[in-house]
Amino acid sequence: MAGQEAAVPGMIPELAGIVPLLVLFGLAQPNAWRTLFWRIGFEHHLNSNPNMILYAYANHQPLPKIPFVWTQT
Repeated sequence: MAGQEAAVPGMIPELAGIVPLLVLFGLAQPNAWRTLFWRIGFEHHLNSNPNMILYAYANHQPLPKIPFVWTQT
């Protein structure tokens, strides 16, 4: 019993750190934020839009210009 009583004070800061991390990761999991950031990045030419490339292939149009960051593979 003495060991369990000594561990309780160490569990309180751990709980105080774990709960906010779980909340942050839980909020980041749904697609709402990822889609929003993906759209903002595309509008500012920071990432490519896979839908545009698929549209170009499907309609036999020239491929859109892919941002410089993604051409360095």
